[in-house]
Amino acid sequence: MEYTFTEKQRLAAREFAAASLSDGARSKCYGNRGNDTRSEKLFSDIANGALAEIAGKSLVELVSPKEAKVSEPDFTVHKVNKKSFDADITLEFVHKDGNKDQVNVLVKSFFKSRNVDFAPSFCFQKVSGRRHTDKELSHLKQGGDSTDVLVVALVMDSRFENGDWANADPEKVGDCCVVYGPFAMQDVEDQSLWRDPYIKKLARYKRVLYLDDLLTLRPVESITFD
Repeated sequence: MEYTFTEKQRLAAREFAAASLSDGARSKCYGNRGNDTRSEKLFSDIANGALAEIAGKSLVELVSPKEAKVSEPDFTVHKVNKKSFDADITLEFVHKDGNKDQVNVLVKSFFKSRNVDFAPSFCFQKVSGRRHTDKELSHLKQGGDSTDVLVVALVMDSRFENGDWANADPEKVGDCCVVYGPFAMQDVEDQSLWRDPYIKKLARYKRVLYLDDLLTLRPVESITFD
């Protein structure tokens, strides 16, 4: 699905990125996760990640029944010691008997409009290790019954892509994207799609899913609970 961001959405993403990096402890936390700590790179990654959540919500709504409640992306800047491990987006189903079910949606982004030759990939912390881990993925196991789904967004700067480099966004924040999925995280786990990142020094803390591998999966056509 193609998605074009409004200027209001792009401004909200920029403000979230700026607020996130204004907290020195939080900036240090990004470095502890093995990330590139250059402030301009972090700003771009955080802003484009926020935009991906906006587009991801739109895709999830397309494959969800009208009665399902789809949460809004949360652009709250949490203190490091109060970091939320909630899913990026959730779907809540309320049944006739009053019982509820929830589907967790993970959203990941890759900013395509950079002068790099890396194939599109989506980065996760390793579930176990010395540094920060993706605790929300610790329940995944082969042959399991996880209902989590993944949406990925290839975020782009249309001017850069069209060769208008002089007018490309100087902060490398996109204005459009292509959204893929949703993909069942259980399929990812069962088919062992996890790979090491291109940058070898990150392999100690990071693992990635490559877009080409994800596209071998059949997307979830409808998110429902019986």
